[in-house]
Amino acid sequence: MMRMTRDAFLYIASLMRYLVVVYKESAENCDRLKMLHAFSGSIKLIDAIYLAKLLRREKPKDILEVGSFLGFSCNWLLTVSSPWNARVVAVDPNIAHRGFSNPRHILRKVNDVFSDRLTIVTAYFGTPPAGERENAKVIDSGWSEKFDVVFVDGNHSYESVINNFQVGSTLLRPNGVIAFHDAISWPEVSRAIEDIKQQSTDFDVVIQGRHAKRLCEGVALLKRTQQYNR
Repeated sequence: MMRMTRDAFLYIASLMRYLVVVYKESAENCDRLKMLHAFSGSIKLIDAIYLAKLLRREKPKDILEVGSFLGFSCNWLLTVSSPWNARVVAVDPNIAHRGFSNPRHILRKVNDVFSDRLTIVTAYFGTPPAGERENAKVIDSGWSEKFDVVFVDGNHSYESVINNFQVGSTLLRPNGVIAFHDAISWPEVSRAIEDIKQQSTDFDVVIQGRHAKRLCEGVALLKRTQQYNR
């Protein structure tokens, strides 16, 4: 209970700093709608607590984030993992979204105190949209990087979630975990996770947040079974 309370205060402090940076960096072209998008596009408290518990349990050395937007969830990953100096690699195509033409600029400002532990990669993760395939930089299963935790909060279509899982699982170290955000609130994500659970025998799947549907978006944790870690 004490840990949850501390995490709640840590989350609120981080969220306030994030919103202040978003406002300052968008001051010349900022309105209530953009601030609403910045808030609604950030990870919610209960989900953040689930993620913090995962990180403290696993103590990952290397974390991959897929889909960074303005950088709040990236900031949360960096903040929670500060005691053991984990490295975070953030992969995002930096396309205009929710009224922000250059989300990457704000992501850097939000996380400037963690610049020594943060690597930002401008690319699509897995298969990019049809109209972007010719010129887009793509991160796929051929990437040489390996991670202990992969946190996915990118394209929420069914096909993208399946593809992100396929690519993410190849970049995962033994005993690693893939976490999908919005596993309850987005029907396409939920359906994809359920199909992965039914079809993939080498991953255990746990969905967190079912008891608090109105307070969180849900986090699905997928970890290789012990049978496949030998």
